[in-house]
Amino acid sequence: MRFSSATYRIQFNPSFTFQDAEGIVDYLCELGISDLYASPIFEARKGSAHGYDVTDPNQINPELGGQGSFERLVTKLKGVGMGWLQDIVPNHMAYDPENRMLMDVLEKGSKSSYFDFFDISWQVAHEEVKGKLLAPFLDKPYRQALKNGEIRLEGSSIVYHNWRFPLRPGSLEKIGEERGSEALDRLLRDQLYKLAYWRSASEESNYRRFFNIDGLISLKPEAFDKTHELVFKLASEGKFTGLRIDHIDGLFDPADYLARIREKAGDAYVLVEKILTGNEILPKEWPVEGTTGYDYLNRLNGIFCDTGNQDKFNKIYAGFTGIKASCADLRYEKKKSIVERHMFSKVNYLARLLKRFLDLKGVAEKLGLAEIRALLVELLACFPVYRTYISEKEFSRTDLNYLKQAVEEAKGRRPEILGHFDVFERAVELFFSKTLSRPARKRLTYFLMRLQQYTGPIMAKGFEDTLLYNYNRLLSLNEVGGSPESFGISLGDFHIHNKRISDDWPNTMLSTSTHDTKRGEDVRARLNVLSEIPEEWGRMLKEWSGINKGVGAPDANEEYFIYQTLIGAFPFDMKDYPEFVERIKQYMLKALREAKAHTSWLKPDKHYEKAALNFIDKILADPEKNKFLKSFLPFQKKIAFYGIFNSLSQTIIKLTSPGVPDIYQGAEVWDLSLVDPDNRRPVDFAGRKALLQEIKKITEEELLASMGDGRIKLYVINMALHARGSGEYIPLTVAGKFKDNIIAFARGRKVTVAPRFLTRVVKEGELPIGKVWADTSISLPDGKILAVADVLEKFPVALHEQT
Repeated sequence: MRFSSATYRIQFNPSFTFQDAEGIVDYLCELGISDLYASPIFEARKGSAHGYDVTDPNQINPELGGQGSFERLVTKLKGVGMGWLQDIVPNHMAYDPENRMLMDVLEKGSKSSYFDFFDISWQVAHEEVKGKLLAPFLDKPYRQALKNGEIRLEGSSIVYHNWRFPLRPGSLEKIGEERGSEALDRLLRDQLYKLAYWRSASEESNYRRFFNIDGLISLKPEAFDKTHELVFKLASEGKFTGLRIDHIDGLFDPADYLARIREKAGDAYVLVEKILTGNEILPKEWPVEGTTGYDYLNRLNGIFCDTGNQDKFNKIYAGFTGIKASCADLRYEKKKSIVERHMFSKVNYLARLLKRFLDLKGVAEKLGLAEIRALLVELLACFPVYRTYISEKEFSRTDLNYLKQAVEEAKGRRPEILGHFDVFERAVELFFSKTLSRPARKRLTYFLMRLQQYTGPIMAKGFEDTLLYNYNRLLSLNEVGGSPESFGISLGDFHIHNKRISDDWPNTMLSTSTHDTKRGEDVRARLNVLSEIPEEWGRMLKEWSGINKGVGAPDANEEYFIYQTLIGAFPFDMKDYPEFVERIKQYMLKALREAKAHTSWLKPDKHYEKAALNFIDKILADPEKNKFLKSFLPFQKKIAFYGIFNSLSQTIIKLTSPGVPDIYQGAEVWDLSLVDPDNRRPVDFAGRKALLQEIKKITEEELLASMGDGRIKLYVINMALHARGSGEYIPLTVAGKFKDNIIAFARGRKVTVAPRFLTRVVKEGELPIGKVWADTSISLPDGKILAVADVLEKFPVALHEQT
């Protein structure tokens, strides 16, 4: 197996093609990157900005340059010894006329070669769509669209705006020469799809969507061979040296899928996009090298949050916003809302599956569908992790414990339906007891495996895409796979995690920014500084809210969110300010809709949104005269100063920890981006190439004098990638005045030294180097003592080589 040593994530799209990537290969190689890490490159919806809406997984996307351009890029990479880590999308495809396999199913039904490929519940479904596939893409109710003439017959297709649906063979002949709306209605009733108003999807949808996105239809295991043909061909030819499996938790049986991947892809380096919650660990039996790094991201970020100030932050947040609910209660509330409002069709589907089992003679007390739906809503809202991994072949005590944990929380929240949960709990115990008859076990296993496919999307939509925009105590902690209720972690816990990686997953990915993170790594680094100075933060909040009082929307919680966002993302250079203001407005519109408190994607409140954007316009207008900015900017500048050192520390720690460090496109200099699409903006690679040459000619002193231009971060990355050590991970003991402000560990002969909590160590504008470290020292593995003042004599982070 060819292992990566450092990857660089590229977001391909029609504006950044294979040819563009070819132009940066030498730069990446010189930077110290071993592997290009590519977003999906297969044929997708025309104009796709990300590639996850695949229409044909066996064709290279022509909008990226097609097969020829792809081959030239592969040749260029091989010429400099670089590999190709490819992101693949096994869970879903685009529900789109460009998806020829799906259109073939809609035309031919069970006679289609692809009939079993798509995860469609043809029979276990809402009565109105049995035997059909719901097509919830009308922008108004069906009858109205039909009456308006928006649904038309063109040749042998049904056309609606940009949609084109096929007709079943022979169905057109049944209506003869008739062409009125009634005849068209009869023709549509004879098809294998049901055109419907998009608002009906949450209750009537009978296909498994990617999360709750109507335009992405999920796949079944039967599609494996066909949808992986090109992937395995390119892997066997050595053009793909590694595979990144997207959304592993969406698959029916992840363990079986990965076994098939390993069988077909041989020695390819394989990672899974798996979000681990709390102390959850990756199943050791999976034949993979690790995850895409959210577990590492959150632990690394956590050591820069001052855990000792949690109570103070709680008081500040509650006092400013009036929010008294705990994060756990909010998580339950938001997840339950997602289940009831956006995924209720799946609750109905799961309820029917569970009832089929419970109705078997001698299995359990009978429950009606309404009662089963009620218990499932609660279980899904209370599920503690993204998913369990029960299958016909595998089930563990860990899986049972997670199910029991969900049941216990649900009982506590809904004691009035305690009996419903008892029935479910007995059913689960029957499964684990192995006493069920074969037919009963088969039904129950299928239900549990289906249940598992929905716990992840509900966690993602309820936690990632709702709670993380509502519980705003400290936004640096609001990250995918994070625990915003936990105010950082101890350095000891971080070392334990790194030791575990070193022992069990030495080739897992280490990430600090991805295309899915809620904010860029350097935004989080800045916001963590707030955790060190709660009293000052509280005073500034009071001052700013007083200045901006009476502006109108947003509410206090959203105002709190805005101030943090401005602190974290504010540009170093004011020439970028006009663009920044527009970016913030676009970001806040998305954030408000994701929060779903006053507006949402499904039901936008234009009046409220306009008022909130007017607030942003007002507080950011005319920087020379704006009273708010005169108060805000000095504080923001202070946070940005200390945030630089947090960024450099997290960078060198990531690059030297056990695992494979990944750099998200453009993040080799300051990454002050926000959630997508903000983090998908074009990258100035020409500028970065020039900076890489500059850092080879200037001194560290010059870098420290111009930290805002980002060259200092590029310098740390370039130097560390070419000098990182390997071997056993050894946490090092620090003593002296600032022992709690230094992170140190050894790998082989290399010692990483990085500072934190610098507001306690240096004044604003003072560099954390040399004598400021007083008597602080590090005990090396060989017994020698390393003075921090010596190792950080001229630069704020170090990769020291032991003699």
